Order: sequence, then structure tokens, then C-alpha cells
Amino acid sequence: MQVIDAFKQVIDQEITIVDQLIKLGLEKREMINSPARLQELVNQEVMLLADLERAEQERFKLFDVIAPGQKLKEWLNSTSQPEITTQISRLEAKVDELTQINQLNQQLIAESLAFIQYSLNLLTDDLPLTYTKPGTRKQTISIIDRKV
Repeated sequence: MQVIDAFKQVIDQEITIVDQLIKLGLEKREMINSPARLQELVNQEVMLLADLERAEQERFKLFDVIAPGQKLKEWLNSTSQPEITTQISRLEAKVDELTQINQLNQQLIAESLAFIQYSLNLLTDDLPLTYTKPGTRKQTISIIDRKV
């Protein structure tokens, strides 16, 4: 197998892994309110990210053999391998899609946490602390004991 063929194969492997990460990201969106299932998805994601890191390192090594001292964009502009250019474009598009999915998931998690905090504040009758005269703060009975 030639180095260029191995390079193409590694890029395909990266595309496959990113596709799997996209699928997990979409599943995480649906399971945001299910901590147990979400943890399983995160564990799968960690394993895929380790695989992606290994593939990325392999791609860097192969690229150094193919085009030593060049940047990827420079080499893509001068190469006579249009299929590699297409593969790299697909990989970049997939990574962009994954980034957008992850950003939305982070926003959803932040909103869920804010709602949980709001709900806890309602349950505990926890009002924001402001300056009041000593002894004038009303005593409330809370259903949750927050003492540690």
C-alpha cells in the first residue's frame, strides 16, 4: 500500500468516527434529562474521541511523509489528487456539523441547569440575599435541609 492510499484510508476513518460522534451528539440532545443514559453516551464519546486522536496522529505522520514542510491547504492547492481534496472538505464539513451540535447541547444543558436551580430556589424559598436590619429577616421553613 502506498502512503497516499494509507492517507486516504485514515481520512475515511476520521470521517466515520466524526459521523459516529454526530450520531451520539444527536442522541445526547434527546437524553439530556436522563442522566444514566447520558453518562453511557458520554463514555462512548470518550472512546470515540480517543480513536479520533489516534487517527489524527496517524494522518499527521502520513502527511509529513507525503508533503514534508508543507501546510495541508498549500498541498491541497497543488496536488493532483482531487479525491483527497473532496475527502478533506467532507471531514471539515462533518467537524463543523459536530461543533454546531455540541454548542446547542451545551446551551440545552445550561438551560436545564438554570431551570433546576430555579426549581430548587422555589422549593427552598431561597430569596436573594440583600441588606436588611439584623433580626428583621423572616424565618422560613424549608422542605430541603441545606446544612452540610
